[in-house]
Amino acid sequence: MSAFPTTGLPTTGLPTTGLPTTGLRLEGFSLAHDGKPLLRDISLAVRPGESLCLIGASGGGKSLIAAAIMGLLPACMAASGWVRLGGHTIPAADQRALRRLWHHQTCLLPQEPGAALAPLLPALGQLRLAPPRASLGNERKEREGKGWEGKGWGKAAALSWLARFGLDAAAARRLPFQLSGGMAQRLLAALALPAAAPILLADEPTKGLDDARRDELLALLAALRGQGRALLIITHDLAVPRALGGGLAVLEEGRIAEAGEAATLLAAPASAFARACVAAEPRHWPPRPPATPGAEIARAEGLALRRGGRHLAGPLDLALRGGTLTALLGPSGAGKTTLGDTLLGLAPPAAGRLSWLGQGLDRRTRATLRPRFQKLHQDPTAVFPAGRPIGHSLRDLARLRPDSASRLPGLLERLGVAPALLERAPDAISGGEAQRLALARVLSLRPALLVADEPCSRLDPPTRRETLGLLRGLADQDGLAVLLVTHEGEAAAKLADHCVRMGGEREERQEGLRPS
Repeated sequence: MSAFPTTGLPTTGLPTTGLPTTGLRLEGFSLAHDGKPLLRDISLAVRPGESLCLIGASGGGKSLIAAAIMGLLPACMAASGWVRLGGHTIPAADQRALRRLWHHQTCLLPQEPGAALAPLLPALGQLRLAPPRASLGNERKEREGKGWEGKGWGKAAALSWLARFGLDAAAARRLPFQLSGGMAQRLLAALALPAAAPILLADEPTKGLDDARRDELLALLAALRGQGRALLIITHDLAVPRALGGGLAVLEEGRIAEAGEAATLLAAPASAFARACVAAEPRHWPPRPPATPGAEIARAEGLALRRGGRHLAGPLDLALRGGTLTALLGPSGAGKTTLGDTLLGLAPPAAGRLSWLGQGLDRRTRATLRPRFQKLHQDPTAVFPAGRPIGHSLRDLARLRPDSASRLPGLLERLGVAPALLERAPDAISGGEAQRLALARVLSLRPALLVADEPCSRLDPPTRRETLGLLRGLADQDGLAVLLVTHEGEAAAKLADHCVRMGGEREERQEGLRPS
């Protein structure tokens, strides 16, 4: 497809063998959780050589549809209806039978790298666990390399394949937790996309990717489609159906509210959710007046960043002031998260000095001011212990700041958090709900600096706009200094007082960042 760049990721030499003629079809699919209906009478079809994007609210059940097709539903979920994969027609309730079709008919590109990658294997070693694949080149050369025989990969070919996804030899040696969020997402794509299965399910495949990497990945998906794959793509990013074209379906209140050609549907959406998604795009946001900067909250001077022995950025100078929102942009792996962690005292700088509220960041300052320098994580559920009611975890904050408990009720009301959510475990709430609860947790500590690391990567467009508006309001109304780590340049331009772009080998000043 000419709309996509052809550099970086491959668009030729992809597996094309053994494709069936029937693709993927859901018929009368319904889903209940502990007897409570979640999804009702859903029918979808994707033929070979076609793509269908599925959009819907965060927590609305899109990922559960993919899980059901793959046979991955938990025991508390009851499915009904039919799943047709290639020449197989299987009751949706028979999850074991659907699992038996892995790799032969279906392959999943999952949403969460942390849950899908083997935590103790480096990136290169992950390929040994990847789905079986068709040939991507010269078979003799691919099988060169000790210990790789029979896996479908030679070491040289494996390194070359990872490099096509922007993962160099150094990244190939790293464990998953040593990769940035975007790099881990690209590693998942490198594992799943060469699979020989004729039906590919991709759950939020562009999450955490900058615009260039997103376009490269979409080019690869378009090439797979062009070679006969059936693609079901679950996404919050309207740039995906706009670029890929094909079909688009809207999940709303447990049903398919509308479906059709992506371009036609997005030009004149009929469903309330699709209209809200289009309206929430940054191009429709009104202009905002400039903020009045307050006192200096954090300063970096001559700061240099390293990770895994690799220079990431610097030396650079940066000052963050109360009442302002600074957006930190740049390609995945450029060091944005590392810079945020360094400013929070969570990672040591390779060189330079840091100060908080005018005080040098020594051990005493760190111990005294630590609660006032907080992070809103990319995965908001990660800050809450699994299996424990969220309300219990929030009450534990009183150990850090005794007045936090008295502040929580007002914060929860301000953020629109239903009190019933406090009784749920982290895995029983939606991404938008988790992000608001994580915000309440942070705000109860009365922070001076909040680093929000890709806080919207898991959110649908209306919830994304709401969350970004909350962060802007924290700067305007509460006087916080907010550092927003994001790939969303258009949103940053509308919201931020200063935009900082990190480029890996050099940093570019856009109001506020100055290389020394």
